[in-house]
Order: sequence, then structure tokens, then C-alpha cells
Amino acid sequence: RVLSCFGVQIPLSMIELLTGSACVPRGGMESYLPGLVEGGVVEMAGPSVLFSHDLIQQHVYENVPVEERRRLHLDIGTYISSQISLDSSLVNAAKSAEAGVLDLNLLDESSSDNVQESPISSPSYQLVAIATNQINVAGPESVSNRTEQIRFAGWNLRAGNDAAQRSNFQAAL
Repeated sequence: RVLSCFGVQIPLSMIELLTGSACVPRGGMESYLPGLVEGGVVEMAGPSVLFSHDLIQQHVYENVPVEERRRLHLDIGTYISSQISLDSSLVNAAKSAEAGVLDLNLLDESSSDNVQESPISSPSYQLVAIATNQINVAGPESVSNRTEQIRFAGWNLRAGNDAAQRSNFQAAL
């Protein structure tokens, strides 16, 4: 079920990273992989695990009840975020938003600062993008706490700024 939340392909490093998460069985998912491979559900492809067919992934995913799916995505996203360093000013901006004031300039500045602090090729960029995507797929109805909503908005801003920096718009002109 957890694997299906990532789509057809998931890197082994992500499976290892999720060990310890509440959404992963005790001891990790690695021990289940040989049985899934033997059963033809997934295949090992170098450093990744692939569902044998996209319809298998789709069937597994769609057979997870909607509320459980949302919870899985939220748990995956928040667990990944707990494993990486996000700019503390994003959290501070979220705390100040409890008073009902959201300063998007503060989020934008902290995001820009954070992008400049770490090189674009940093693996944390990919992890921020994955964590943000998982939260987004969970949907806004999965997060009712205003502080968390602001925190996740900051992640989206950072992921968007990182993606924009990775794009070479000048070369496209």
C-alpha cells in the first residue's frame, strides 16, 4: 500500500528512508520485497523497485480506502520532512501565522535564502519535492491545523522556487 503511494517506481533509498515511519511495518519494507518480487507484483530495477505493471500499482492504490490513502500520503510527507532540514524560518513564519497574519514575503525570502544556502544539486531538493508532493496528494482536507497549513505552504513555495531555479528559462528564450 505504501509503495503504491509513490506511483509505479520508488527508489530503494526512499524505502530505506521510510523505515521507522508509522506507515511502514515494524522492521521496514525490505523484508517484504522478495515475496512481492516472487509474486510478480514488483520488480527490482537497479536502485529502484517497479510495479510489474502500472495497472497493478493502480489496483493496489485504488483499493486503499480514500481516508487511509490521505493519511498515508500525509504520514509519508511529514515523515520525510522530519528526516531533512527545512529552513527554521518557515516554521517561525507558520507560528506567527497563528495570529492570523501570513507574510508571504517572509516565506519567499526564507525560501530564497534556503535555496541559496544549499546547492541546487542537493538531495534535499528532491526530498523536499517528494515530501511536498505527498502532502499535496493528501489534500487540503487532511490538514486542519492552521500552523501546519502555513508550514506546508512554505514547503510548496520552496519546492516551486527550487524547481524554477533548476529550469533554464534563459536558454528556452
